[in-house]
Amino acid sequence: MTSIIIFLLILISIIFFIQGQRKVGLGFLAISFFSMYLLATPFMTRFLLNQIQTYPFLKDSTFSSGNKYAFVLLGTGAAAWKNGSTSVVRSHIFSYSRTHEATRLYFQCRSQGANCKIICSGGDPSMHGLSEAEAMANELIESKVPQSDIIIEKESKNTYENAQFSKSFLQEINPSESFLVTSHFHMRRSLLYFKKHGLKMTAAPADFLEPAPSGWLPSFQNLFISEIALKEIFSYLRWS
Repeated sequence: MTSIIIFLLILISIIFFIQGQRKVGLGFLAISFFSMYLLATPFMTRFLLNQIQTYPFLKDSTFSSGNKYAFVLLGTGAAAWKNGSTSVVRSHIFSYSRTHEATRLYFQCRSQGANCKIICSGGDPSMHGLSEAEAMANELIESKVPQSDIIIEKESKNTYENAQFSKSFLQEINPSESFLVTSHFHMRRSLLYFKKHGLKMTAAPADFLEPAPSGWLPSFQNLFISEIALKEIFSYLRWS
């Protein structure tokens, strides 16, 4: 999102330069570089993150014994690791915090005598031959979550479809409460999509982004985080 906007501003400045309107071209060029600088500072990055990271961390959740609970775990990509002549498909970097949080909440739920299920949601848009949902399910099993308590939804290819295709599983389980497990920066938009499908979810953010402490100096890390935040903000506004 950020890179596209800056690229367009630079392109516009080049067009004005070609047309002989040097001052206008310099103006657009200055705007593009100032925008890049601003988005790369921790102050703007924090401001953008504060618009989307607004949910509490569920440290000690209470689950009623005998009741049903569902945790919808959203994927965020998978990577095929080369291992000699073969490859191993594992979750993308952001998925690990989500899988960890789903596991933590699951065992907290089970320890209180409740009936708990995890719905792993995510297709295979990268064409690795193994869906994000299946990769996350494998990692949950490695963390001792029983396979019988894991449900795989492997048709979705984006967040909107995560909500769309998870709905039938949630209706089948009919839980007392449903939790949405995803990254904090992704939570606001995800909750909106699930709400549009008539699903009431409790936010269970798995991680928290912070800007790099670079003072007034620009940072590529902050620029990257700002781009993530802007994508989430624009996507939320588009669907709200």
